[in-house]
Amino acid sequence: MSTSWHPSASIDNLKVRAQVLWNVRKFFHNHNVIEVQTPLLGRTTVTDRYITPFEILGEGYLQTSPEYLLKRLLAAGMPSCYQLASVFRDDESGRWHNPEFTMLEWYRIGFSATDLQREVAELVDCILGKAEYVTWSFDTLIEQQLSIELAPLNSQKLQSILPKLGYHGTLKTHEVNDFLYSQATQRPLPPRLFICDFPKESAALAKTKMVNGKVVAERFELWVNQLEIANGYDELVDAAELSRRMDRDNQLRDDDGLPKIAKDIKLLAAMEHGLPTCAGVALGFDRLCALKVNANSIDEVLSFSNARV
Repeated sequence: MSTSWHPSASIDNLKVRAQVLWNVRKFFHNHNVIEVQTPLLGRTTVTDRYITPFEILGEGYLQTSPEYLLKRLLAAGMPSCYQLASVFRDDESGRWHNPEFTMLEWYRIGFSATDLQREVAELVDCILGKAEYVTWSFDTLIEQQLSIELAPLNSQKLQSILPKLGYHGTLKTHEVNDFLYSQATQRPLPPRLFICDFPKESAALAKTKMVNGKVVAERFELWVNQLEIANGYDELVDAAELSRRMDRDNQLRDDDGLPKIAKDIKLLAAMEHGLPTCAGVALGFDRLCALKVNANSIDEVLSFSNARV
């Protein structure tokens, strides 16, 4: 841990960050999207196997995302809304990660995932300047970047291909998909790239649909200059299906020797009451600011990174 009392970011970068904050709020004001605040400490948290929350004994969890609470607001009648605030994830430190980071998350009632992609691009253009966007499906990404033809892709073919890429794990679908995605996105990408139509195993809280006879998640990510900055869904509104997915998450956690996370029964009750048709997205605000100032890490746009607090 550094003993320096100095901030992580330069004062000039913090001034730019302040301007970006103002521009984001102005953007949503002009689009009639309401800013809301939800608690940073909650009784429950996400069941996602790949997210590790901070638990505060006797109190609950520092929130890894405002998603559950924002959806409860939407079910209660809140119009399209956003939150810009700190979130917390354990075991996330590095060049583009900090255990506490700022997330911009918003939900648009009546939007599809495609509608929301356009609005994400509009916001990014507002902050970084206009540019062309490329859209690839998950399958196109893998085929384009790794020269792997995904249809058909059986276990015999995988056993031949994967070791050449450095993979020696199981042939579980979600693990193979995660590996292929990681490999593909480490290679040069178009400067502004939307990736959509993810495998159904990575749907999380997104709806699914059929594309060319294959079930895919109505989910997208935005990558800017090799950096993933946004993850959006056409939101699942079926409480029973969400409960089943939470069960699957906990089975994965149990398989990996991780503690199970209790289902958020208040979220499920809100969804049973009726979550309006909507699309939602989470955008890494620190990463957006880092792109704005051409930083080499998010430390350069944080007042005090975890190493300096």
